[in-house]
Parts: sequence; structure tokens; C-alpha cells
Amino acid sequence: MSENADLIIVKTLLHLGISPNVKGYQYLRYIIGLRSQKSDCPINTSSLYAKAAKYFGTNSSAVERAVRHAIKTGWHRRDIAIANKIFFCIMQSKRDIPSNSLFISVLAEYVSFADDDNI
Repeated sequence: MSENADLIIVKTLLHLGISPNVKGYQYLRYIIGLRSQKSDCPINTSSLYAKAAKYFGTNSSAVERAVRHAIKTGWHRRDIAIANKIFFCIMQSKRDIPSNSLFISVLAEYVSFADDDNI
């Protein structure tokens, strides 16, 4: 992954309220990096969880649980303007929390087309 893409992922996760001290942060950073850089990377989250679990030396259910926790806790602390920019019309209501697969897919697309100045 390029340094620029990694920087965009880090900034975006921080703006969305996901702090580095949450275990799911590292998993999300890795998974979004995989998804945004490789067009042949699997789209289904279970394959992505398995790759992350192998990379971090854990199991896929632990990765899924940590990612879900990171998204849920971060969503309540997010920068609303940036969240609206990224998830503009995808969420049904302002109180909804995105699913793991939606969060990963949308962020991977955002990162693959974003540049550092847009964040």
C-alpha cells in the first residue's frame, strides 16, 4: 500500500471517530487498505476477515467482533460533516450505524478515489 493511501485511511478513520487504541482500528486499516488497492481482492467480508486474521495471528470471528466494536464506538464520536461526505445518501437515518460490510466497502471506494487534500 502506498504511503498516501495509508495516510488517507488513517485520517479518515480518525475523522470517523475510530481511535488507534481500539483493536478494530488496526484490522480496519489493514482490510480497507487491501480492498482499496487491489481490484482482485475479495468483496465479501468473511474472506477479508480471514486474511486479516491470518496477518494478525488471530481468528476471523475475533476480527469481525473487533471491527464491529470499532465502528459502533467510533460512529458516536465521528465528525458528522465528514461522515455525511463519505456516506452521503447511503444511510437511512441519522441514527443508523453502518454494517461492517457497508463501512468497509464505502471507505475502500472513498480511499481509492480520494486525495490527501480532500480529507
